[in-house]
Amino acid sequence: MLMHGFPDNMHLYDRLLPWLAESRRVITFDFLGWGQSSKPTNYPYTAENQ
Repeated sequence: MLMHGFPDNMHLYDRLLPWLAESRRVITFDFLGWGQSSKPTNYPYTAENQ
């Protein structure tokens, strides 16, 4: 499982994913409010909440 840091998104791993996927199952995602995830308007987007 690949988790991006603040303030990146899951595309941080795009170049690495094909290589890793050759020999293992790979999961990546965007944290709430980043990249392609949902972006609730009433959520405080801070590093502390991530």
